[in-house]
This record gives sequence, structure tokens and C-alpha cells, in this order.
Amino acid sequence: MQDKNIIKTNLPILSIEERNLYNTFTFLGEGTEGKVFQKDNLAFKIFHLKRLRKILNCKCQKIELLSKLNDSSFCFPIGLLSLNNEIKGYYMPLIESGKYKNMDELLYKSNNISKMIECLCKVSNAVERLHKLGVTIGDIRPKNIMLAQNDEPIFIDTDNYSIGGYDYDLNLQCVDFLYDIYHKNFSYEDIDKFLLGILAIQPFLEGSVIESQILMQHDDAYFQNLIQYMHIDKKYKEALRLIFSDSPNKPYVGPILKRINPTERIFKYQDASKINK
Repeated sequence: MQDKNIIKTNLPILSIEERNLYNTFTFLGEGTEGKVFQKDNLAFKIFHLKRLRKILNCKCQKIELLSKLNDSSFCFPIGLLSLNNEIKGYYMPLIESGKYKNMDELLYKSNNISKMIECLCKVSNAVERLHKLGVTIGDIRPKNIMLAQNDEPIFIDTDNYSIGGYDYDLNLQCVDFLYDIYHKNFSYEDIDKFLLGILAIQPFLEGSVIESQILMQHDDAYFQNLIQYMHIDKKYKEALRLIFSDSPNKPYVGPILKRINPTERIFKYQDASKINK
């Protein structure tokens, strides 16, 4: 019998009965959009019913576009999941917690600055590659990036990306940060570059200067002062200033990171109070 919730798809479909769900799969967790399960070397996301009815058709069309992308730094969907003969989710390669670690561990629990810079540059390069394909992320946070044993980054939870005219499915608060600060609209690419910049410089700022929960409360003067107290070459201060400003067509943070000397402190704890005033 044909799945009735979607007209046509070229993706493979895995069909299961809901009564066998918890017997067949291992429950991994639950997020805003749905529940995540594991079986063998695959992970499955089953959408919540309320969200399913509103966005299912567009979501599946977007998933089909994402499945055509091939980049080792991103864990893209590879097929759809049919539950009780209705398309209710999708599946992707499994990123096992035992074999991978969250990027938080490297950025906030490690003192290896050289490794941080190398990994963050790879993250910046991955985002740039995706932008060249016309895809934006919107939710660039350490929790959405895993690291393989060789510290190669892998972005997870990719089904919410913007691609081919399909917008983000969730109301991402972080997408509004730049508007809240500068009171003007920015391209999705520039928003990604700004969020990438926040992710990249936070580990080097002693005193936890930037907190995402209150980021929208900062103004342009805050970022101007922040960059002023950073001990890096003037040329790269100017590049950072473009990222943390109302300037369009922002640069990527990767080339700036490469110029950071891992043996020097680029920001001193005692300067934090000056920035936050």
C-alpha cells in the first residue's frame, strides 16, 4: 500500500508498525520536532504529530534535497520512515556517542588552543562549502557539532537547514540575534557567519564575555570594545569588526583564526569588566 501522507518521493522508505517501535529501536532522546531512535548504524527521527500535519509535505521535499548533498562534515538524511503506513520521519547515519564527542568538550573543557583553532577552521570551511551550495544552517551551536576521533567536525540535526526555497522549520531565536542588535535585516548567510564568529571566539575570551542567552542585549559598542581589547593584528581586528557589525557580506572567521598565535592570550580576564560596562 502506498504511503498516503506524501505524493511522490525518490528516497528509500523504511516501514515499521508503531506497536513495534520501542521493541525494534533504541530510544535516544526527544527534541522540539520529534523523537530520535537508533537501530544498528542508523538514527531515526519521528516527527511530533502536530508538527507533522502542518509541515510534512514540505519537510519531505526538503529532506529529499538535503539527501542529495554529499559532504563528510554533515550528517544529512538518507531516507524516509513510514510508521503505520504513513510517512512520519526520516533516517540518517548514526553518530554514536561512544565514537564521537560533542564539540563542547573541546571548546570549553580543553586547554589545547592549537587543536581548537584547527577544528574551528574546519568548521568555518564546512559552513563556507555549504553556503556555496545555497544552503544555510541557522542554528550554529556546539551541541549541533560532533567531533570524530581525529577531531573532524560533523554537523548533526541537519533537516532544519534552509535549502532550495524551503525555510527553517523551527522558529530559531539565534536567527534574530543580529536583528535584535542592529535593528535591520540580514541575509541568512551573514547570520550564519555571525553565529560562527560567536562560536569561534568564545573559547578565547576569559570570563565568558559572550552569553548566548543575553546576546540580543548587547549593542554595537559592546562588540567594538570587545575587539579593541583583543590582542591580534589590526588587519584581523578589522575583519572581526565586519563580522560583529551591521556590515553585509561578512567574512568567514576561519582565515582570522589561522592568524591567532596559540601560545598567546588574545584576551585578558581583567578586561572583561571593561567590555561588559
